[in-house]
Parts: sequence; C-alpha cells; structure tokens
Amino acid sequence: FIAKIIDGAYGKGIKIYDLNSKPVDLKSLYNELSDRNTFLLESHISNEKTLNNISPHSLSTVRIHTLRTGKKNENIEIVGIPFIRFGINEKEINNADSIIARIDVETGNIFGKILNSEYLTPIKNFLHPDTKISVENYKLPFWKEAKEAAIAAARLIPEVNFIGWDIALCDDGAVI
Repeated sequence: FIAKIIDGAYGKGIKIYDLNSKPVDLKSLYNELSDRNTFLLESHISNEKTLNNISPHSLSTVRIHTLRTGKKNENIEIVGIPFIRFGINEKEINNADSIIARIDVETGNIFGKILNSEYLTPIKNFLHPDTKISVENYKLPFWKEAKEAAIAAARLIPEVNFIGWDIALCDDGAVI
C-alpha cells in the first residue's frame, strides 16, 4: 500500500510499503504511520501491461481537466490538452522525475514533443529514457474510460467548476 501525508505535494511525503516482501510487525507499522502526522492510505495499483513495459518503475498517470459550463454549470467538458506523465530514472514516484507527453483528446494517441517535466525541455526523440521504448503515436489503453471517469467524478463535486484529474490506466481500466 501507499501512505501519503495528507497535505503533501509533488510526490513528497509518500512511502510505499510492500507487505508481501517480508513479515511485518503490525504494531511497529502502526507506530511508524502514526508518527508521520495525518496521512492517507491507498492500495498499490500498477500500470496496464503495455504502459508497464514503457515505464515499469512508477505508475504512469494521465491528467485530464474538466470544466463545468452552461448557464447553471450543468455541462461538464474536457478542456485543454490532456497529458501523460511517465516516471524516469527508475524512481517509484512519477511527480519529481518524469517526462510528459500530450494526448489527443479524441483518439488517445500521444503526439508532439516529449518534455522533461522539471525543465519543460524537449527530449530529442520519443524514447523513454529508461527503457528506450518509443511513445511516438502510442495509443493509450482505456482512453475512452479515462475520459468518462473524469466526467463522472466531476459530476460528484458540483461545488468545484474546474478540476485536474490524475487517472491511472490499469489492466482493469481507468482508476482515479
């Protein structure tokens, strides 16, 4: 599972726990988590298999922005250009070290230049730096489901008009 400090950002304050790799003393685990202030626990999820081939060390996530429109904000639209974030440098968290690529909102295909997320500088080719697998024109799995999940989630929060959703594409589909 993953423990996140509730007010953390940019991947800071995240710790990954693998309870299957070795025996765990639950009291010690409880004490460790209690000492970390307020935290959120999430189950560990993995990339869909083709995404995992591209970026095996961290969960790749797509960012989709939704906006409420209409006289009474009754419509929800996807706005801007969605993008995907791939972790690099064999890091387990994709926020700090990553590359980003734009996604065609209609087709789910990656297009344009791939950028280093820290400096927003272009990468000279479309190869993932760790695996050397090309992401040029790569069609994302479960793209339709990811867009539907973002819109459905936005409907659940009528008080907020504009939201950027981070969505994982897993073997079972899109996960927020």
